[in-house]
Amino acid sequence: MASLNFKSPVFSFRSILFTIAIAGTLPTVGFSAFLLQRHAQSEGARAERVLIESAKNIAHDIDAVFQAAEAALLVLRASPLLDTGNIEEFERLLRRAATQSGRHFTLVDSGGQQLINTFLPEGKAPPRNSPSLWAPIFTERQVFVTNVFEGVSSRLLLA
Repeated sequence: MASLNFKSPVFSFRSILFTIAIAGTLPTVGFSAFLLQRHAQSEGARAERVLIESAKNIAHDIDAVFQAAEAALLVLRASPLLDTGNIEEFERLLRRAATQSGRHFTLVDSGGQQLINTFLPEGKAPPRNSPSLWAPIFTERQVFVTNVFEGVSSRLLLA
């Protein structure tokens, strides 16, 4: 009797099924990765737009605070008490304005000496600032926003 020789297949049935499963899921996984990347890019762009809009809103709010402070200073600058040199009465006016507005005011001469500082208790001698800090205000004779600096009296950051 002749013996039948069966050759085993080159690939097993299990290997063929595994290959079919991989071939079937690979496009789905690839497409999912592509979509995930696109989603991440669009979320990054959206986050950037939101951040830029928030920064613009913050800048607008800061500008509004500076404009309100400038308006208050322009009104105080026009006080006849300054024209007559009545510093004591002007200090009372500044202290009332500081109480009502929640802002502190300082009157400084061209040499950097503080004449009035509403942060300090009434009667306490105010300190001297660097004259270079105030030089642009006295040379340009207009409202000027300084860089941020540490207050001599308050130790708070001011501008």
